Amino acid sequence: MIDRADTFYLPLGYTTIEGQEYQGEAPHPPTDRKPVDSEFLTGLSDCRHWVWAAQRQIERFVLAFHEDAEQHPRWLPTTPAQMRHSSLTYTEAEFLLNAANHVLTSLSRMTNGPRLSEGLTFKIKHLRNLHEHWDEQRSSFAHRDSPKKLSGKSFSSMFPDAKPWTYSWGSDGHTISVLRLEDLWAELDAVDRSLAKLSDEALMGSGIPHVPEGDLLPRPFPYAESDPRPGSIVAMSTRTQNVIIGDPSDRV
Repeated sequence: MIDRADTFYLPLGYTTIEGQEYQGEAPHPPTDRKPVDSEFLTGLSDCRHWVWAAQRQIERFVLAFHEDAEQHPRWLPTTPAQMRHSSLTYTEAEFLLNAANHVLTSLSRMTNGPRLSEGLTFKIKHLRNLHEHWDEQRSSFAHRDSPKKLSGKSFSSMFPDAKPWTYSWGSDGHTISVLRLEDLWAELDAVDRSLAKLSDEALMGSGIPHVPEGDLLPRPFPYAESDPRPGSIVAMSTRTQNVIIGDPSDRV
């Protein structure tokens, strides 16, 4: 049996992260964490996912488009392999428009978050609808005076000389019809940096482990080459489409 008089106790003490030593019991971790809105964090995650997806699709489309332009001289008939490659380029454009449209949807679900400009929003929504419903819309764009409906009607009233299925690169940059991809990239990048700040603010002091992002630097557009001469179009591609020459009212 041990006599209590023979027992002894070590003094309590602790060392802080700064290396300071203190006597006594260490303070308990704070329990008054900053509340976190799980729905807000989910919305942030959705927005950033679709922004990144849209940026990735811009990268994929630009790469595919330039490979297509380099491999297919205009003065030679295209081979089946070249037609397949062109088809995949169009596919990248359609996936790009879908991802960009999801960006609009996800951003609209956030109460106080960034937005794409009104001009880009109009172009994305209408081009996405026209590409999605090509079977209903494409024939109406065979002539600028052909009657159009729904998205085709409002798109044509705003851009009477434009066709939704034309892609080009020149002094004005890379375009899918009237949508300039350099403009879309710049706005997506600005939105992503704004969302990063919102994420840092939401998680700071919450107790949720995370890596602070701080101030992100702008990401450059994924194609850097000497600019073509002003007013020039270096490469252009159009999806197969019926074309009416003359007045469409003369056609039965």
